[in-house]
Amino acid sequence: MILRNLYNLRYADGTVLIAKSCDQLQKLLDIVVLEIERMGLYLNVKETECLVISKIKKSSNPKCNLVSKGEQIKQATKFKYLGYPITSEGRCTNEINKRIAMAKDTCQKMKPILANRNISVKTKIRVMKTYVWSVLLYGNECWTINKKTEKKLEATEMWFITIRRMMRILWTEKQSNELELKEANHRRSLIKTTRQRQL
Repeated sequence: MILRNLYNLRYADGTVLIAKSCDQLQKLLDIVVLEIERMGLYLNVKETECLVISKIKKSSNPKCNLVSKGEQIKQATKFKYLGYPITSEGRCTNEINKRIAMAKDTCQKMKPILANRNISVKTKIRVMKTYVWSVLLYGNECWTINKKTEKKLEATEMWFITIRRMMRILWTEKQSNELELKEANHRRSLIKTTRQRQL
């Protein structure tokens, strides 16, 4: 497998330039401006933003002074690309929490189906993955996942798959997660699905 660093992402008329330093980014921007002008196009500076992603916790983000044709490009602390928020700290905690809440809400709305004793657990899990996971995993290709987030997603998966909800087993009947998964004939796969989509 050959690994390559990406320096640009393009979709329709939107382009994201990626560089390790402000100087490299300025060079990339200059090349893009030159090439698009050769095609009879121009860069709209008012709709162009610069974002510095840094893991170093500082009171203020590092500055990046980008210029196009003498005009300063605004530096943002976050922006949306293809409907997905990208922040200066490079974390997705707020977005993941929002997705978990939306998916749980969808799950609650489907309670009449998921708690129906006439529907098999296998079918309930398929329904769950189709209608609930799709809400949760929207845009997960862009997530940055750390250990804390991974544990939260695994707990969310258990909340969805829990056999107590699907088979109306009382919480007082203490069962381990592994036993519930075994009874549902299901293996944890949320994190694996996310990693596969990211690849």
